Amino acid sequence: MLVGLKSEKEETANRISELEIEVLEAKEAVEEAEDAKLKAESRAKGLEDELTKAKVAFEGALEDKEKDLLAQFDEAKKEHGARAAGLQQEQDSLLSQLATLEGELANAQAALEKASQEQELVAEEHAARLQSLEQSNQVVLDALNAELQRIKNELEVVRSPHCRFLSADWWFRAKGRF
Repeated sequence: MLVGLKSEKEETANRISELEIEVLEAKEAVEEAEDAKLKAESRAKGLEDELTKAKVAFEGALEDKEKDLLAQFDEAKKEHGARAAGLQQEQDSLLSQLATLEGELANAQAALEKASQEQELVAEEHAARLQSLEQSNQVVLDALNAELQRIKNELEVVRSPHCRFLSADWWFRAKGRF
């Protein structure tokens, strides 16, 4: 019994030693788990901090980009407005010039029509005057022909008595000179 008790005591002591070792190993495992947990929590906290910083940086960059885009948009809008105003002024100027040219064209067409009418009147007056001059010339020509015929007749009368003295050849040569 004593040997049995001793052996039991030894077994119990061995068992206690094994349990103590298991407890120590469990404590070590718990400590390692707690260290791992702390490390994981620290890492998670670091990642959260990085995420927060990245989020702030992203939002700042986004705001800066928005500001840049809005500034570019405003600048483009101003340039477009200035260009549109310039084009509007140019269009107004061209429309004014067009109206002026249309007025000048209308005046030129009216002047051309008037000149054409005046030319027709002058042509009609010229034709009437020419006809009057032709009639006057015809009257004068008729009077001159009548006078020429009268002189020829008188010459014939004067020539007849003197004909016997003049040779026929001389008379025909002289007749061609008159």
